[in-house]
Amino acid sequence: MDVRVMFDREWKGKIISSFDEDREISLDELKQVLCFPFHPDTQLIVFELEGHFGDFGLKPFAMKDSYYFVDTDASNTPLYQTSFDEFSFGFSAYDYLDEVNQMSPDEIGELDNLAIDCLCEWFADLSQEVGGDSPIACMIQIHDTMGVYLLQERKWLTEEEFKDYFETKEN
Repeated sequence: MDVRVMFDREWKGKIISSFDEDREISLDELKQVLCFPFHPDTQLIVFELEGHFGDFGLKPFAMKDSYYFVDTDASNTPLYQTSFDEFSFGFSAYDYLDEVNQMSPDEIGELDNLAIDCLCEWFADLSQEVGGDSPIACMIQIHDTMGVYLLQERKWLTEEEFKDYFETKEN
């Protein structure tokens, strides 16, 4: 067995255990996000992912499609004046990974990529548990990148697939 694969599996388990520390809080927050009275134009919730060195945050944004944000709720109240503006999620990925203290910044960057994949899978599990049949698509997008992770389908979409997702959905 490849040593890297073995470590990835072991580290993945520790990373997920770290995320599980915030599981109940995240479930409650996600329930509130998915039950929010969205404007009828809202077809997508993008959870923007920011962070590095194992500390990550997700901030939801209501969107009409892959390009246009929706800035009001179902009663046309601006989102910044509602509870939606306060929703956010924070995660620490390396609480159980002591090995990170001996890693170089480049190695931590690679580990962050593994942690992001773990976070996407873990958050997809939460999404499924809370309301997997939501009519609004939910995606995670890494800040300043083009690809997105579609929670309902548990897969990464390229920028082109992301744009096509709405064109196909509308036809």
